Amino acid sequence: MKKRKGENADDTKQIADGTKQIADDTKQNKKRPE
Repeated sequence: MKKRKGENADDTKQIADGTKQIADDTKQNKKRPE
């Protein structure tokens, strides 16, 4: 069970990283003059 808890934490971190990347992409798109 302890291992599973650690895996869940890793999944949450991956999701957070993915969300951050999407936010960065959105920022870059807004910077474009188009």
